[in-house]
Amino acid sequence: MPPGRGEVTLVHRRLWPALVRVAERFPKNHVAQVRQEAYRLGRHVNRRSRFQNGFPLEVREARRTSSEEEALGA
Repeated sequence: MPPGRGEVTLVHRRLWPALVRVAERFPKNHVAQVRQEAYRLGRHVNRRSRFQNGFPLEVREARRTSSEEEALGA
């Protein structure tokens, strides 16, 4: 399936700093933070927000300490 057609790739928390570092390489509408909210009776809703808005400060700061090559290698 071509990117951007409903495909979702989950990224482990330990890789968030690397992803934040190289996020500019992707179209803005292809990178987002998705949080799943669970409701009673087993219903789940995915909430999508701008990619960098929901990350802790230490993740946003970590992007400055690694090179782009290191981030891509991660």
